[in-house]
Amino acid sequence: MVVANLTVSAVTLGKAAFAENNEGQFLLSPVTDLMMQQQQQQGKKEKKKEKSSCSEGKCKLVDYNSLPNFLKHNEFILDYYRSEWPMKHAILSIFSIHNETVNVWTHLIGFFIFLALTVGAAMIVPVGSSMASSGASDLANVSSTITDISGSLRLHHHELVALSLSTANLIGATADAVEQATRWPFYAYLCGAMFCLLMSSTCHLLYCHSEHTCYLMLRLDYAGIIALIVTSFYPLVYYSFLCQPYFQYLYLSFITVFGIAALLVSLVPVFETPEFRTVRAGLFACMALSGLVPILHKVLFSATSRRRS
Repeated sequence: MVVANLTVSAVTLGKAAFAENNEGQFLLSPVTDLMMQQQQQQGKKEKKKEKSSCSEGKCKLVDYNSLPNFLKHNEFILDYYRSEWPMKHAILSIFSIHNETVNVWTHLIGFFIFLALTVGAAMIVPVGSSMASSGASDLANVSSTITDISGSLRLHHHELVALSLSTANLIGATADAVEQATRWPFYAYLCGAMFCLLMSSTCHLLYCHSEHTCYLMLRLDYAGIIALIVTSFYPLVYYSFLCQPYFQYLYLSFITVFGIAALLVSLVPVFETPEFRTVRAGLFACMALSGLVPILHKVLFSATSRRRS
């Protein structure tokens, strides 16, 4: 009887202890989880702080191995990187020395050079009615001079009429040619160059801010390169095929569609990875080489015309 009572008491105490342990573990579990989450968040903040290379309002440059993956674009540049800098510090870094300083300033200076060229070209008297009228007035003066000379030479009436008609035709043809010589392809090229240089400078300056900013800046950089390649062929094609509107519209449409396709391909995120560096270079090279088609066409056409003449 005593043994039985001792056994029952031991079992009861064991169950009570087990229940107490489970209850304590149950009560402590949320507290433990909360502490672990706080530690993980603190660790993430510290890691982010280390990656951002900014502390107490001061930002420092880091090496390639300290960069997050989205900033690892060129493994051959080993040091002086800005890693996840705040936007204000990234903008002000234009006046500091880092591995993008030369890229930022060379493109920015180029932008201001093309801006000055554009303003200078716009200040020139535009090709239009004013130049056409001045050209017509000059030829009219030539016509009156010819009439005076013909009078002094005592030309016959029908010879004078023929000479006047040929002069009038020359005046009309010259005025039409001057009016048709539009300048929008020239300005399109200047705008494309300025857009490319400005977007490239902005990209090199701000892409270090965050992953989202890096993605947007790289897209704008690619768009600028494509715009420059496309618009650089506009003056060449437009003026070379001015007397052949079919081929003019054909080649202008071709290079424009090619540029839009390249822009759409560049929007794919995987396009910016280092593994696709060769693909990127190949795509832009193909765009540039596509401009050789109208050049070869014009050269061959000119050679054929000379042989026939």
